[in-house]
Amino acid sequence: MAFLGFALMVAGSVTCAAMPWLAAGYVAFGQTGLGFTLGMAGVSTLLQLRVPDELRGRVMALWMVGLVGLVGVRPVTALVVGTIADLSSDRVAFGATALVMLPATWRCPGRP
Repeated sequence: MAFLGFALMVAGSVTCAAMPWLAAGYVAFGQTGLGFTLGMAGVSTLLQLRVPDELRGRVMALWMVGLVGLVGVRPVTALVVGTIADLSSDRVAFGATALVMLPATWRCPGRP
């Protein structure tokens, strides 16, 4: 599921970057969101399966703080992608996101 989610995020980002019609861009953006949901569920499940039982709560708490919290990865990513969009265009920002996600997708556990 993690690989499928990451692949959907890459495909959705590429489609958002290339799509000239706003309505199709909305569909592609929805695809990216679905990919994020599936990818995060898959990666969280893999993490829970690999962590020893006695450490699972602590590791998952750190996972959530690092991913979602105010000091996590998402605010930093938003700053970088927003800066790229401000300096160039939203299409370039979506393309940059896809380029960064592609190696992560390739290295993702569970890929076919």
